Amino acid sequence: MKRDPEESRRDALMLGNLLVFLQQRMCFAENRERFSRHNLESPLLLMLGATVTGKRDRNTTDIAKFAGFLHRVALDRNRGNKPWLEKTAERILGGKSGIEDAGGDVFAGRLGWLNKRFGEAGGVNAAKVCAALRKHVFRADTAGALQFCSVPGARGEAVLRVGGGRPFGLIYVGDVIPKLREIVLEHSPGVSAIEESALGRYFPEVAGPDSPVNILIGAKKFMEGWNSWRVSGMG
Repeated sequence: MKRDPEESRRDALMLGNLLVFLQQRMCFAENRERFSRHNLESPLLLMLGATVTGKRDRNTTDIAKFAGFLHRVALDRNRGNKPWLEKTAERILGGKSGIEDAGGDVFAGRLGWLNKRFGEAGGVNAAKVCAALRKHVFRADTAGALQFCSVPGARGEAVLRVGGGRPFGLIYVGDVIPKLREIVLEHSPGVSAIEESALGRYFPEVAGPDSPVNILIGAKKFMEGWNSWRVSGMG
């Protein structure tokens, strides 16, 4: 599949956002007791889209694009089916993402904690950063395909995990999960889809300190109002 420069740029921007989130999660985990005194909660990344199943742009929707991006990160394969994660992360960590505003590269100076944590004589070790991303965000030990898990009885919810691993993400979009699943599978080859009744409902507890959900994906439901002390970043 031919790579679209704009889509590659969007992947780099979203990966930078994910690395900032990784930095938050690792910093929180290493300083949990100190942060808890200030009522800080386990970080949660909220990804908001405008389209779920309708009004597709370039053959897909915002929510399906999010799922496809997470699949490419988890599997470490770009749209051309080639490894991309480490090289792209290395550029972002080095302040050379290629995405700039009036002040220069948008990620320059924003990932200092990760650079220090994984810094070596030759610079930051991007391979170790990507391994940490799998562990702390995707709850996975190795690279693998995204699994889209429909949950019978959990209205409007789909759980995300890497392979058959532990859940890390939740899509919460209302009564369109079957249609969304079709779009995700069509747009992102390699994503697998199953029904998993044992998973139960996740959204009612997503704001709680023991929720396994690190990434929450939604649309209009959250634009209409939702409150959680856990949200530390948005995409």
